[in-house]
Amino acid sequence: MTVESSIEADFWRSVISEGLRVIHANLSIGNMDFGEFAESADADGVFRGFHS
Repeated sequence: MTVESSIEADFWRSVISEGLRVIHANLSIGNMDFGEFAESADADGVFRGFHS
């Protein structure tokens, strides 16, 4: 899945399906904003979830 960020017009990120649930849950309750997920993406621009 590719998501367009409203933070920057030409800013694209991808997310694996397992990561989408994390994004949806946190955005829904206002716990995090999209920028925090974008910053957590790998060097290749894919959000793969949070790793401890």
